[in-house]
Amino acid sequence: ALAALLPLAVLLWRERATARRSDFAALLLAPLAFLAWVLYLYAITGDPLAILRGYVSGFDPRPPLQSFLDLLDPAVYGFPWFVAGLFALFVALVARAWRVAGAPLAAYATAMLVVIGAAGSLTSSVRYEMSIYPAFIVLAALARARAVHVAWVAASATLAVGFAAMYALYHWVG
Repeated sequence: ALAALLPLAVLLWRERATARRSDFAALLLAPLAFLAWVLYLYAITGDPLAILRGYVSGFDPRPPLQSFLDLLDPAVYGFPWFVAGLFALFVALVARAWRVAGAPLAAYATAMLVVIGAAGSLTSSVRYEMSIYPAFIVLAALARARAVHVAWVAASATLAVGFAAMYALYHWVG
């Protein structure tokens, strides 16, 4: 919810000439709801970060760049080149989204990318990147060029066949 605050603020700022004061006040609802949730958790558990500890056994905050440094450790990632390459692709697509998709959607994409990168691990980043739909708007715009379209389809088909073969041979693919 808090990641959605930035794009909503950008959109409201762009429409400020016709926006009402209540529209600006509505932006405060997400942070207030989050604060209420944290206070509620604190009241019932004594731990305001109980939600984080519930998702990950033994939650331990890590330095922000640790997720990227882990890419250099083969014990952490089975396919670090794939995780790093896809993250780099999404960084490029999100950067391009500021021109192609417009400021509100690009702000959403940027906020999501920051959340993914700051999570402390890129292990599940591949599936979370799929929610950054403005990147796919950029990809569709780029794929209008026939050469880009053919290259993208060929690369996607090659990866699909490779991952299907790995899965069939009982290798971890996720």
